[in-house]
Amino acid sequence: YGGAARRVLREAPVQILIPKTSVRIQVDAVHIGSLYDQVAKVAGTAAEEKYGADGSLTVTVTCESSKVDQLQTSLSDASRGTTIFLDRVVTGD
Repeated sequence: YGGAARRVLREAPVQILIPKTSVRIQVDAVHIGSLYDQVAKVAGTAAEEKYGADGSLTVTVTCESSKVDQLQTSLSDASRGTTIFLDRVVTGD
């Protein structure tokens, strides 16, 4: 029995799960380009884009959890601290 279980486990496909985090971010219109540049640097994706009447953008960015702090720091630096980080959700995939 032990040999059969070992063989099944050895032949089973390996699936690596990388924790991801989604962050809703709001930036002023003048910093929209910086937002997308920084998202690309952390290999993230942007979704659920909503533009405000003042031209600001609220967007949900998803990237590896280990890169969220880097994203927040770089966006804060690029926008001189005007970027607003609204909420953060960690997912398993």
